[in-house]
Amino acid sequence: MKIIIRDVRISDAEKIARVNVDTWRIAYAGLIDEKTFQHLSYSEKTNRWRNTIESLDDREVIFVAEVGDDLVGFVLADQEQQDPSLNSVRYKGELRAIYVSEHFQRKGIGTRLVLKVIDYLTKNNVNSMCVWTLKGNPYSDFYTKLGAKLNDSKPHIIDQKEYTLISYGWKDIKSLTNSN
Repeated sequence: MKIIIRDVRISDAEKIARVNVDTWRIAYAGLIDEKTFQHLSYSEKTNRWRNTIESLDDREVIFVAEVGDDLVGFVLADQEQQDPSLNSVRYKGELRAIYVSEHFQRKGIGTRLVLKVIDYLTKNNVNSMCVWTLKGNPYSDFYTKLGAKLNDSKPHIIDQKEYTLISYGWKDIKSLTNSN
């Protein structure tokens, strides 16, 4: 299986939205209120991702993973945290989103996307990174397998319901490139 990791294009918005919505439904089933899933829309997410891609600045990056003609994963990262609250403030970069289609998980694609982000961040003198995820996310072990340490938590509102986000962090992201 040949996997290509590349920079995002505006034309990727619809495929990113599909991966985003589909994996969200799988990862958060049973954790998030069912009404939230009913409101998830490919067209709305496509518009959001198109806007996100169009408004990327030089401190943000999106990479996509392709297998053949299929976009099977993506990652969004930033050189600065979007919400530098609580203990996570000691981490400079942020892995803001990472999703890999269900049938392509556990094939190294997520790791390759993270390594691409680390390459980007280190070239921009960012040596630490955090990621926030919903408490109970069954895929959180992905971060600890890559050496992240559980760091913090904070409340988060989704559709007027309160949930808890937890943070994982890497104090030295260069250590990931040495171990993978």
